[in-house]
Amino acid sequence: MPIGDVFKEQPKIQEPVLIDLQSNQNPLAMHWQHACLRHVLPQQDAQQFTMMNLTLDPGGETPVRCCRRPINSVSVVLEGTIQMKIGDQSFLLNKMEAVYFDLSQPHQWINMGDGPAQILRIHPYVFHLFEQEEEDLIYRRRKKGQSG
Repeated sequence: MPIGDVFKEQPKIQEPVLIDLQSNQNPLAMHWQHACLRHVLPQQDAQQFTMMNLTLDPGGETPVRCCRRPINSVSVVLEGTIQMKIGDQSFLLNKMEAVYFDLSQPHQWINMGDGPAQILRIHPYVFHLFEQEEEDLIYRRRKKGQSG
């Protein structure tokens, strides 16, 4: 984030905004076979940071992803048991546990539980989800080939 953005005056929030983290009405950012990532904050209000809700079906996983530049992120498991792979490391995260990491490191989320899992992700708004469309397409093709 440029230093000028730190001192930039933010628009005043006129009224409190209630947010339903589990709403399927929140705008969809990415969707995979057994996982989806939704915006939590109204996109017009996301200035210096944003929040996203990652939902994984039982056995669901995301493709291995990484950003093209360093971006620090914190992710909190709201429900379920998650295996979080970051680079060569693997972490088992349970409800109300969090991980703080650099999104430029290859990372993957895997639901290890019997029920759906939810992860609240918070990071600077400079995050570019669609830098990896090609990698996601390759992932979908590979998964389709395994199931067919």
